[in-house]
Amino acid sequence: MNFFGILILTVLFFIDLFEIFLKFLNLKQIKKLQKKLPENLIKIFSVEKLKTALNYQEEKNKLDIFTKFVNIPFFYLLFITGFLNLFITYINNSFNNEISRGIFFFIAFILYNFLINLPFTLYDTFKVEKKYGFNRMTVKLFIKDTIISGIISFVILSVVLAVIITFIKYAGNLWWLYAAIFVSLFSFFITYVYPTFIAPLFNKFEPLKDEDLKNKIFQISKKANFPLDKIFQMDASKRSTHSNAYFTGFGKKRRIVLFDTLLEKHLPEEIVSILAHEIGHFKLGHIKKMLLISNIMIFVIFYFMGLIINDSFIYNAFGFDKHIYIGLFVCMILFSPGNFILQPFMSFLSRKHEFEADKFAVKLINQKDVFINTLIKLYKDNLANPLPAKLYKIFYYSHPTLLERIEEIKK
Repeated sequence: MNFFGILILTVLFFIDLFEIFLKFLNLKQIKKLQKKLPENLIKIFSVEKLKTALNYQEEKNKLDIFTKFVNIPFFYLLFITGFLNLFITYINNSFNNEISRGIFFFIAFILYNFLINLPFTLYDTFKVEKKYGFNRMTVKLFIKDTIISGIISFVILSVVLAVIITFIKYAGNLWWLYAAIFVSLFSFFITYVYPTFIAPLFNKFEPLKDEDLKNKIFQISKKANFPLDKIFQMDASKRSTHSNAYFTGFGKKRRIVLFDTLLEKHLPEEIVSILAHEIGHFKLGHIKKMLLISNIMIFVIFYFMGLIINDSFIYNAFGFDKHIYIGLFVCMILFSPGNFILQPFMSFLSRKHEFEADKFAVKLINQKDVFINTLIKLYKDNLANPLPAKLYKIFYYSHPTLLERIEEIKK
């Protein structure tokens, strides 16, 4: 590894430290709230519920910080000890083609990170989430989910890597353009097949049983001129008591999926208000905007990969031999700070969209108090952080705080 390799890792290291700093800021804010509960939050949450939410957020935050502290040395030791170079030599001697080498390398890297994070995932699922009444997952189901997710990830990663490496080898200087087009189309394909072929591997889906609620949902969809096709309920309660709902499908085949936990905890008019908010995201073009930004980022990333992947400089920086799969790995490292830099912008845009969807929903259902009470119920049931640290929110919060949303709706 030369000076430039050390410089790149140093930049990554300071980004990691800054992320830990943000988490400490948020933890400090939680402890501050615990010492003096704000009156405006007590009126909404109640003292007992607010204390529980803050305790839950404190435990989650501490676990995040500890996980990050453990992950940092495990990542950088791969480079410092020379283990990564030895592993690459082993792969090159064991496999005869770049596709096999790439698949084995990235699967091993993902598995390495999975095993490091596994104890923390188990602790979070079976200790923290269970303590606060959220987790219902059994160890058997956890293992089953992990195996199925692993197989799906392996298939997707293998296909994507095989196609990209083939383009790099045989498509000339414009390989990056073909690869970007492929990744963009493939992501649409996965989005399309997910509800039909992938999601049923994890959950049971059946038509919504509550006919009254079904009629109300179709009425609000018709009022919004939203092309709704079918409504399903999903057995989310076998894993968690967290509640949610989401839309799937394209064009005139839009479908709504309601968690059974949502149906258990909320009245029909509250569920309608939640779905009115989600319809707002579609009608206001938020989904299209985010997809456009995502695809622009894909093309930009592949364009820069096309400029540097054949340059010996990036390989020499880390002391690696020049191989396509190693080039892809180095590009992944080089571009990772970009995600962090863009995070505040993406979070800001997401929060802006949430405010707009709230406004759309309130106008659609014409019941401001119902919508506000539904929001309060959602935040309370999920023990959401009522008042995160400002800088932490700027980077990580895709949704405004409850008080911000209520204030904006009342305007």
